[in-house]
Amino acid sequence: MKLLKLTILLSITIYFTACSQKTTIKAIKPSQISDKDTKEVAIKDFKNDTVSLSSNIKSNMDKIYFNDEKYFKIVNRDNLDSILKEQKLQDSGLVYISSDKTFDIAEVKSLITGKVNSKNYTKNHFTEQRTNYDKCIKYKTTKSGKKYCDKYQKYNVNCTNHSFSIDAFISINRVSNADIIYSENFTKQSVIKNCEDKNSRVPNKQNIYSDISKSIADDFVSKITPSYQYFRVTLIENEDIDYTDEEEKLLENSLKLIELNHMEKANQLLKELVVSTKSQSSTALYNFGVTNEALGYLDTAYSLYKKAEKISMKNEINEDIIFAVKRIKNSLTNRKKAMKQIKE
Repeated sequence: MKLLKLTILLSITIYFTACSQKTTIKAIKPSQISDKDTKEVAIKDFKNDTVSLSSNIKSNMDKIYFNDEKYFKIVNRDNLDSILKEQKLQDSGLVYISSDKTFDIAEVKSLITGKVNSKNYTKNHFTEQRTNYDKCIKYKTTKSGKKYCDKYQKYNVNCTNHSFSIDAFISINRVSNADIIYSENFTKQSVIKNCEDKNSRVPNKQNIYSDISKSIADDFVSKITPSYQYFRVTLIENEDIDYTDEEEKLLENSLKLIELNHMEKANQLLKELVVSTKSQSSTALYNFGVTNEALGYLDTAYSLYKKAEKISMKNEINEDIIFAVKRIKNSLTNRKKAMKQIKE
């Protein structure tokens, strides 16, 4: 009997843990390439660019704003040739800048160049097995005399995998001294399966290559731009100390407001709960920290998480609280780096 009770208790605990309420948090992270010269840039037409890769990169960069200001200052392409000519840059497939010369053109600090190395299409034929549930080839009978199908007809269909790929090289050079700020090869593939029993058509090749090109552009731009990441955070629904009826209602209503995405209103109720419980409830402190983090008040959230952690360490350790302290430290560091990149 004791074993049965323990099993039931564990099952209930696992169920409620799996079903705990969560909310989405947005946090900014710095770009991988932190060189500020990448923000004042010219984009040269790429070699063999039949997939509009350089145009897709420019389009992506042109749409990025922080604090209602464009993150990148992109030199007009019409002015690019005159800039290259003025600086006597040599074009040998990509761009080579003589290392014994320095330049100081305020209009452009770096130059993005590239080449589409290859654009490939291949077909791979194969067969897949299907089951015809309308055709039974073997029946069985239950003890009660009921007949049922034990084996259905199997058959093969012809299929084809259409594989499209693009391999491209992209580089960012500093205009002043020819330093390579960043360079990388990008390879992307799209595989589309077509089977004779599906009556599906292979999409237009050019459209597929266009989608792959946009995907490469997304990857490249993400490396040189601060961006936002989204993650799910678990809320604590259980009281860790004795709550009054009013405090229970504050907790219940705050969680409901978070679920409805009324974060500021939930934040107000949780502030009341923290005051009412005299900052002695890790549940109240932690959830209040979550709403502050969601609203972008990271320093306040860090302070609240630390207080909740202190209480948790004395009583019963809560993994969500411990992880929140680690997460918010990382978010504070990332925000500082990203804000520096944005302001430079």
